Amino acid sequence: MADFAPLRKELQSRIEERNALRAEYKQLTKKLAKRVAQADTLQGCCANVKQAVREIDYKRQKQREIVEALQIQLGEQTGELKSFGDLKSLEPTCAHLEEENERLKEKLEDAHKINQALNQGLIKNKDDLLTNYHDETCKIKAEIQGLRDAQHALIKENLKLKESIRRRSMVEESNIRNRRVKTNYTQKKRSKRNFW
Repeated sequence: MADFAPLRKELQSRIEERNALRAEYKQLTKKLAKRVAQADTLQGCCANVKQAVREIDYKRQKQREIVEALQIQLGEQTGELKSFGDLKSLEPTCAHLEEENERLKEKLEDAHKINQALNQGLIKNKDDLLTNYHDETCKIKAEIQGLRDAQHALIKENLKLKESIRRRSMVEESNIRNRRVKTNYTQKKRSKRNFW
């Protein structure tokens, strides 16, 4: 009688290998789901960045309006100074207006500086955030593609294992049938000899 221990041992090894591949497939699936969740989170962060950019644009618009209002006010006060006929009698008023003009100029310069700082900060932050978002998105896409490739490879390997197990089972069943036929034939032949 043939020894099927090696075949059973190999079959058991194949089954263990398939189970290990299934476990690895589950881990890869969890990792893929985690990466997809990270991609969704990153998209949410990008939306927050866009909202922050809109808020900065709004602040910049407000600064422009303040600058324009200060320029108009400065022009009006300069026109009022020129319209006075007797400046000597209005020296205190002129001195006060000059001081006010200086304060307005300082406010105007401060507003310009704030506006420039907002512009520079907005451009830098926006470029940095978009670059980081693009790099991280590319990394996540590459990892997701790698996980999908590994998933397809595991599926193919699983199909190969199933086909190998099916063929070995068919071979083993065929061998068992052949042994039964041979045994029956031998028994019949012996029976005939004993009969004669």
